[in-house]
Amino acid sequence: MPIDPINLRTDQIKTNFYQSIISVDETATEIYKSYERSALFKLAENWLEMQKGKIKTRLERLLKENHREKFKKEASEIFTEFGIIVQALEKDLGNIW
Repeated sequence: MPIDPINLRTDQIKTNFYQSIISVDETATEIYKSYERSALFKLAENWLEMQKGKIKTRLERLLKENHREKFKKEASEIFTEFGIIVQALEKDLGNIW
């Protein structure tokens, strides 16, 4: 019988301790990832809103010049800039626990 991690009963924990822990951990991880996705989405929205003029200028110029390799390099640099912000968020979230 599957264990409901939200409504665990004492008898379930006593008879299936290991499975109870696994079930609670899996559910907690799903909840955390859901909140984390929401936070990352909001972070991306805010960052893009603040950077939109700069990003647009950087990429439009390269598109007009039709430099595919330069475009890839510039886009990669933009993603890296955002990635550094995500790393900082991950570090801060990790320090919470």
